[in-house]
Amino acid sequence: MVAFLCYYRTLLPGLDLGESASFQTIAGSLTLNPRQAYPLYFGLGNLFVWLHPGEPARAMNLASAVYGAIAVGLASWLAARLSESLVAGIGAGLFLAFSYTFWSQAVTAEVYTLHLMMVSAAGLTAIAWTDKSTTGRLALFYAVFALGFGNHLSMALAIPAFTVFLLLHRRPGAADPLRPRMLLMAVGIAALGALQYSWNLRGLWAELEPPATLAEALATFWFDVTKEDWRATLVNTVSETGLQFRPAMYWFDLRQQVGVPGVVLAAIGFCSVMWRWPKRAVFLLLFYAANLTFAWTYNVGDAYIFFLPSHFVVALCAGAGIAAVGAVASRMGNRTVATAVSALLLLYPAWRGYDTWPAVDRSWDRRAEQLLDEFTKDPGAVYGVDTNWQVQNAFEYFMRERRPGTPWFYTEELEWLQEGDRVARFNTLLQANAEIGRSVIATQKTADIVQSDVKAPVVEFSDRVTSVRQGTPYVIAVLRSDREFSLNTAGLARAWEWLAPEETAPDPRHYTVMVGRVGERPVLIESQDRPYRVRARLDPFDIDVRMESWLPTDTIRRAGFGHVIVNRQHTLTLERGISFSALGPGTAAPIYGSGLFAPIPKHVFTLSPEP
Repeated sequence: MVAFLCYYRTLLPGLDLGESASFQTIAGSLTLNPRQAYPLYFGLGNLFVWLHPGEPARAMNLASAVYGAIAVGLASWLAARLSESLVAGIGAGLFLAFSYTFWSQAVTAEVYTLHLMMVSAAGLTAIAWTDKSTTGRLALFYAVFALGFGNHLSMALAIPAFTVFLLLHRRPGAADPLRPRMLLMAVGIAALGALQYSWNLRGLWAELEPPATLAEALATFWFDVTKEDWRATLVNTVSETGLQFRPAMYWFDLRQQVGVPGVVLAAIGFCSVMWRWPKRAVFLLLFYAANLTFAWTYNVGDAYIFFLPSHFVVALCAGAGIAAVGAVASRMGNRTVATAVSALLLLYPAWRGYDTWPAVDRSWDRRAEQLLDEFTKDPGAVYGVDTNWQVQNAFEYFMRERRPGTPWFYTEELEWLQEGDRVARFNTLLQANAEIGRSVIATQKTADIVQSDVKAPVVEFSDRVTSVRQGTPYVIAVLRSDREFSLNTAGLARAWEWLAPEETAPDPRHYTVMVGRVGERPVLIESQDRPYRVRARLDPFDIDVRMESWLPTDTIRRAGFGHVIVNRQHTLTLERGISFSALGPGTAAPIYGSGLFAPIPKHVFTLSPEP
């Protein structure tokens, strides 16, 4: 309940970008295609959409919070069973609930809290079978495990750990997992679990060009569900240079979740479990190793998310560590001393929750909607959007929920715009819309196709910054841009000169931040190549700057690449590129340049109707 209240209070109120946006868009649909390979996630999500009043995006965000809270409860129970200690369960629950990545995934539409919920449930049913080896309990474990595959195929990474766990605990009798009948039962339950994907298979026949044969359908289905194209380019393809940075990246990420004391407690806890229950320790080690190895070699821009299952094991072990330290204190002193020591250790993950809260709070975050609202604010237009995939994923949802009836297109959907006399054809489109009083507004890709250089007027980043009056407190951060968004160096130089005319900008590093009052000497300038956390005092503001990403590896951070906390209130989410915020009452919204949340450049195409 505590975890749910924390997640609910920090819940993203609506639309997100990226993959979360695609989940929010599909929510409530009765049709899935094979690429949308999360039938359990969407099936449960539809229940939230139908039962929760309001928009689907918030319902899906709420679903993640519910799964997260249940996952914390089940993980607490699992840790208590693994260590035979209630204190271990409480500690593990606190460490997991307040870990940065898990919390950030629990407040937006994502599959990862549900994944750990299913993993925890599978672990508990496996332990229940070791308590009493009956066919029913073994079948329940198989059913939960098979059901988990309907949410995320990374359940496959748990197969080695659970297989070894069952084999180490097998006993002669009817529920021996190696008996032919039990093997057949396992295959049968796996087949039933796979039927979840019949929803996705069925979706192939709802497409404009359905498959001609069942063989063609099955081939397409397998290719899309397993994301064969992604696996070929992403799995085990991290460069040699990238692998050299993985240890530092992982150590940063691990400390971000549980802190150095949490890591020490996890080591103590694992040793304690290994000493007392070696079979359980083998399970924890195999589960941790499989997930860590996969994430370590997975060449994606959000690899930190795939470390989450290994952090789950760290949280379980950290809880066991608290129990182990308490047990030692009991032997060296008395029960009162042990209780006091355990309580003090439990305060550490609780304090981490207090400290992390403002950084993961997204209850204010309407940036995705504001970005698209600015792009589509002309009600009498047709919109063409071809932009970053994270923004484009959100566009369909936004137009459906916020601009119903407004026509829009992706250029790739217009086959007639891909070849032939594209300019003449596009002019026909413009003429037809001009005759009914509509213009066409589109992004750069459309302009390139039709060879147009007519742009809509845009207020430049530097103009917006230099409009902030002298003496106003501010924070500006520059995080290394990715290849898709080149850094607006000219705009940054002009803004910097306005903010701190007597201060030379530091050499560009991965993470740079400046805090001060406009036109005065800054109180803080920090520029490093590794993430950091710094504080500054600018009366009446206590400013906490948290760099929460690993650059340049991280290209996707839906909760932001860093945060600025002012008087324990979230003030600015840092994105790659330039992030700026004036501080104090009555100031404007944050300003972004050269990044995902920078205003989308647009072209306005018009033709006057013929008389």
